Parts: sequence; C-alpha cells; structure tokens
Amino acid sequence: MLASVGLRWRIAGLFGGGALLLSALLTGVGITALAQLEFAAVQASALESVQGAAQALTVAVAQRSQDVGQVVRSAARAAAADLYWVSGGRVVASSPPGPPPAALASLPVPAFPEAEFTVQRGTWLVMAAAPAAVPSPYPGRAGEVVLVRRLAALQAELTAIQRRLWAVGAAAALLFGAFGFALAHSIASPLERLTRAARRMSAGDLGQRVGTEGVGEVAALSRAFDAMADRLAAVDALRRQFVADAAHELRTPVAGLQALAEALGGEGDDRLPADVGAALAAIRRESDRLGRLIGQLLALSRLDNPDLALERLDLAALEVVREAVGIVRPVARGRGVELFLAGDGEARVNGDPDWLCRAVVNVLDNAVRHSPDGGRVEVRVARADGFVHVEVADRGPGVPAAELARLGERFVRLSRARERGSGGAGLGLAIVRDVVGRHGGTVAFAPRPGGGLCVTLRLPAAPEGGA
Repeated sequence: MLASVGLRWRIAGLFGGGALLLSALLTGVGITALAQLEFAAVQASALESVQGAAQALTVAVAQRSQDVGQVVRSAARAAAADLYWVSGGRVVASSPPGPPPAALASLPVPAFPEAEFTVQRGTWLVMAAAPAAVPSPYPGRAGEVVLVRRLAALQAELTAIQRRLWAVGAAAALLFGAFGFALAHSIASPLERLTRAARRMSAGDLGQRVGTEGVGEVAALSRAFDAMADRLAAVDALRRQFVADAAHELRTPVAGLQALAEALGGEGDDRLPADVGAALAAIRRESDRLGRLIGQLLALSRLDNPDLALERLDLAALEVVREAVGIVRPVARGRGVELFLAGDGEARVNGDPDWLCRAVVNVLDNAVRHSPDGGRVEVRVARADGFVHVEVADRGPGVPAAELARLGERFVRLSRARERGSGGAGLGLAIVRDVVGRHGGTVAFAPRPGGGLCVTLRLPAAPEGGA
C-alpha cells in the first residue's frame, strides 16, 4: 500500500515538476524576449531625446535667448527624463535639484553612441549622452548633455507579467500533477488489489479474485491472476476431497487391524511365541499411529470446509485446558513426564469446546512426546489485554530459531521431529493453528529459556458477564 502511494506521488511530482520546469523556462525566455524589445525601444527613444536636448541647448546658448538652466529644464520635461549638462567633469546645469546620480561618473568620454542600462537602488535607469557643441563666448563649456530616464513603469509592468506567467505555470504544474496522480492511481489501484489478493492467497485463502478492472497490460495481468487462482482453487479442492476420501476409506481397515491385533494378543502373552507377540505389539503400535494420522487428516478436511460451523459457548478457559490435561496425562505418566497446570479460573472465551480441547490436546501431546523421560511440561492460563493466553512450555531439545516460523505448517517435520520415535506427521500443530485461527486467535512459538519450546495460544476473551 505504501509503495503504491509513493508511486502515485512520484508520478504526480514528475508531471508537476516537469510542467513547472517547462513553465519556468518559457517564462524566462518570454520575459527576456519582451524585455529586449522594450529595451530596444527605450534606447532609441532615449538617444533621440538626448540628441534633441543637446541641439536645443546649443542653439539657446548660441543665441543667448534663454537662460541655460531654463532650457535644460524645458528639454527635460519634453523628454520625460532628467537632463544634465556636464562639462569638464562637473555639472553646469541640470533639470532636477540636488546632486547628480553616481552613475554619471562612469560615463565614457566622449559620449557613448548607445544608451546604457543600470540599476540604482533597485530602480532601472537608462542613460544616454550627446555632445553639446557650445561656441564662444563659452569656450570651456563644451561637453555632453546626459539624459537619465527612470524605467519604474516598465520594471513594474515586466514584473507583473512575470508574476502572472509564474501563476499560470504553477496552475499548470498543479493541473499536470493532478493528472499524473490520477494516471498513477489508475495503475496502482489494480496492483494494490493484486498485492492484497496474493497475500491472502499465500495465507491460504484461495477464493481471492481481482476482476478485470484497468486497461491494457494491467487488465491482462488481472485476468491471468484470476485464471491462476481458479486453477489453484480447483487443485486445492481436489486435494482436500482426496484427503477426506482417503482418510474415510482407510479408517475402516485400520480399525479392523487394531481389533485383530488386540484379539490375537501381544507381547507377554504366554500362548504365543515371543517373536510373534513382539510382532503383534509392533502391529498394534503402528496401527495406532496410523489411526491417529487418519484422525488428523479427517480433522483437517473438516476444518478446510468453509461451511463448518463452530459451536460458540461461553467457556472457562481453565476448565477446557484441565480436560485436555486429563486426556494427555496417561501418555505423560507412561513416559514419566510431569504435567503442571496453573492459571486464572476467571478467564473465559467464546468458542467450540470440542475443537478448543482438541487444539490444546495436540499442543500437550507434542510437548510430552518431545520432553525427555522424567521431564516437566508447564501449562498456564492467563488473561491480559482482552485476550486469554494458554501457554504450554516443555523442556525438550527445542527448535532452532530459523525453523520457528515453519511450525504449524502442514506436513512440516523439523529435524528433531523426523525421528520415528516421535510419531509425528506434521499435522498436529497445523490443526492447532487452524482451530485457533477460526476462533479469531493466533498461535506463537518461542524458545524457552534454558531449553525447550513455549507454545502460546492467544484467544479473544469473552465479554465480562458471559456471552
């Protein structure tokens, strides 16, 4: 889920970022081109205005018809700019009062043929100069007429255009990002369904289907997944039917073998030779093991049935465990294994008493079979955090940490369970896991400190006051 969310945002970011980058590039190119056009027009206007002002000043001085300062101010108003008559490095006359701009100091001599741009205190300025040929009686007054025009309006206009273009670019980035997110969602949603269905199938739920939503390759993948799920479900149904049928068919002849072996006697019977008695005892033991295996297969086939209805009763968890201990105690006594039971008598669960008892019996039987002779199996019942915990701990050889995760899988026999003396077929703990899972609980396996295995059945506790 998180990966698909990341995919959505990555694609949305890719689309939005690409649109933003493109809009920034277009904005920069557009503003630069527009500014160059505007600057060219401003340069031409500034040069024309300063040349006219220089000519008017020259005529006025030659004719001595007007005051020089008045001429400069009139020309400045006509040019919509500030004018300065500079001669010999000093300002002879100017239109604005006060000191001239510091940029005048950088004017080349003689006057530059083109208008130049500069920035003073954040304001754009264009400067142009033209020679002023003033005749005698002002021989020292020859110099340049300098025009300084502030471009605040042009600067504000270009800035406003740039901001509008940036706003349009941001809107386009959001639009493209939303489009990318929608496109990614159309791809990620079917993949999420496939992932969830695959995880549930890996957990044993083979009824998962994803449909054919989506287009192109995604729809083809969904159809392929559903076809695979159909085939797996069909194979699993055949397997379960075969196991159930085989177990039912084998139960009768095995029961007959057990009865026949009992009738013929066994080891220690004086009527039979010693080797015959030993053989009959071996037949009886093996038929018992085969009978237990058939019983486990039948139990698994019943648990595999989706229509199996569990009887839900309000039960004292300690009483269910005590009944299971009573069933296993003869086997434990035969091996000299002590069963210790303790727990909270008030802990209650809602569940099927037969199936829960069977699950606890399987855990106890597994613990007793793998405990050393004269060992001890501890059983505790406790309630915590809204759950009832049934803990069974033995002092056997334990299970390697790398193999703990495989406990509870069907037909899984770990290294120590492969010994023929254990009698296990890898089905007992699988039944436990299925039964507890049907009751909404979980099974946990952990190594016991000092050696051994601790199995914990975690079942939802019944509400206070009963069901």
